[in-house]
Amino acid sequence: MMSEKVILFDMDGVIADSWQAFYQVFNEYLDNAGFADLASEVFLLEMFEGSFYQNLLSRIHPYTVSQADMLQLSVALTSAIKTCHPFPGIKKALQQLSQHYPLYLITSNFNAAAKAFLEQHQLAVFQDILGLDTHLEKAAKIARIQSEYPEHSLLFVADTLGDILEARNTKAITIATSWGWHTRKTLQRGTPDTILDSPDELLEYIIHF
Repeated sequence: MMSEKVILFDMDGVIADSWQAFYQVFNEYLDNAGFADLASEVFLLEMFEGSFYQNLLSRIHPYTVSQADMLQLSVALTSAIKTCHPFPGIKKALQQLSQHYPLYLITSNFNAAAKAFLEQHQLAVFQDILGLDTHLEKAAKIARIQSEYPEHSLLFVADTLGDILEARNTKAITIATSWGWHTRKTLQRGTPDTILDSPDELLEYIIHF
């Protein structure tokens, strides 16, 4: 039955074509914090090969990220996300899936940024948004939803190796998307259940899963 599936989506790199906006925000943040040597696309993409914020904090230790820093990042990312657009075809896929399954947004972005993006693009298709404000780790967010749907299959759609590895520590089926931030080669290191190449392919896979 269709109702036996719950679909969890990452936002950045799966729904939002937001890499350049994200990179510009964190490039400026790292530069201002005195870590200009880390302000590179290669470095930031490597941080997403695990838990992004934990990896980042371990590299800039003993620098302390204050509440003011977090507020600054939240405001900057919320502003930056407004310049981004959904990947072609993903809005249609989400709208169709939302007619049959509960959808949840599981993101490392701030809740405010996620809400701003969804509102701007008329994507009121999610039961809830579990962002950075909810928990640092995506595995914990997935486990929370699993506890609400103990008899359902959870499918988690993500575009980074770190997300796939976190989800594999839960009972979720892992769906990697090759149109996002990490390459297919990088994603394969996490041995996801499948790697898909387009939103249309994603829609078909979920419907027939």
